[in-house]
Amino acid sequence: MSSSPALVAWQQKYAKDIVQIASDPRSARQKLELAVIHVGRAKDLLGRREHDLALNLAENALVVSCDAVLRQDGFDVRSHVARFAYPLLPIVLRQNIGLLHRIRTTRNAAQYEASGVVTHELAVQAIQLADRTIIEVTAALA
Repeated sequence: MSSSPALVAWQQKYAKDIVQIASDPRSARQKLELAVIHVGRAKDLLGRREHDLALNLAENALVVSCDAVLRQDGFDVRSHVARFAYPLLPIVLRQNIGLLHRIRTTRNAAQYEASGVVTHELAVQAIQLADRTIIEVTAALA
């Protein structure tokens, strides 16, 4: 992997949260498979009007999708902030950073503050973003 200026800057900024490891394609595929399972469960929960839980699982799918890319590229990341700042993530995530922030903020509120804060629309958007991310990560790992 080339060390682009963006990658070097990311490594420096999040040095305490990043461990460089050998590329692990097997682990990357397992993470991607887990993301697919999370999205399937999120869709099931959405159908049962469990918006908080659907959003939570969609966000989990986004996290493990990022981890799939990171493992493929030889990184283990311990911080969500560092994970989502990785400059080589699929373009769909980089283009939807505002939505991703809204998903994460609302998920935290639903998980730690009060239930019922996730709208149907946001849960749908989160699931759609997770679906698109899985498609891009699948292509990147091929």
